[in-house]
Amino acid sequence: MRLDRITTIRDHLIAIRDRKDDGLFEMGDWLTYDDGDTYFDVFNITDESKDVVKRAHKKHCGTRGCLAGWAVVLFPDAALDKEHSTISEVAGDILGLCPNDRHYMFLGEWAHDSRDEDHIPVEEITLDNAIDYLDKVIDQGTALVSIEIEDDWIY
Repeated sequence: MRLDRITTIRDHLIAIRDRKDDGLFEMGDWLTYDDGDTYFDVFNITDESKDVVKRAHKKHCGTRGCLAGWAVVLFPDAALDKEHSTISEVAGDILGLCPNDRHYMFLGEWAHDSRDEDHIPVEEITLDNAIDYLDKVIDQGTALVSIEIEDDWIY
């Protein structure tokens, strides 16, 4: 696992939070880029989406993504040599995750409601939740950690 890269993503998310740009993080979207001229929703790394990743890396404004999406944007050189892979596969390679860890991290299986064992829906995971999770990953050196989230979405 590339804890150095996970730390970079965590630090980037903290910067987003500090700028009060919470809308730039969305666990329900892999990667969305909108610079006013181009709107592109990226799921697979293709020739067309590689150009979008390059633009998003140069200018983060208008870029919204989940943990995997930001991994691809922040480490484009590692992403752009992949052909026709999903963002999840590419981001997993960038972060040195095995398929099981990749699935666990990127699909938000780490987010649990504090009152029961249910997972929080991925769309309900906040920027602060993701930062807390990455802090725990960095501290414990494994993706297979969980955090408890008090959330009223169930009730």
